[in-house]
Amino acid sequence: MPREDSLMRQISELGFALKRLMERMKGGKAGGGLTLDSDTVNGAMNEELGFDLNRLLAVEREDLIPLLLENPGFSADNLEFFADYLVDLGTGNNNQENLYGKAAVIYEYVDKITATFSMERFNKLQKIR
Repeated sequence: MPREDSLMRQISELGFALKRLMERMKGGKAGGGLTLDSDTVNGAMNEELGFDLNRLLAVEREDLIPLLLENPGFSADNLEFFADYLVDLGTGNNNQENLYGKAAVIYEYVDKITATFSMERFNKLQKIR
């Protein structure tokens, strides 16, 4: 039972970390969001997730899910939230195709591991293809 509590805590902590990362990217309440070129994005990702944007951009799509699953806090919900983050981060940037492709891999993986169909996820996937 203590192992399950520890895992649930890790999942919860990662969810909060992803939300903080998203807020930092968008500039929080003060505005002035981060750009893809920002060192702050790299620092925030490395601090919160254990890898930076450069590693994420360099990883092949088939190696993406194993990289993410190295962090036991990535539940299906957290994976989908991270894919949303990648879409937001990639929109209008030079690496848009790369980030959208990685987000699509994550959405497809979440579809595969969850037992229910999500029309919202399906629409997100269609939007970035």
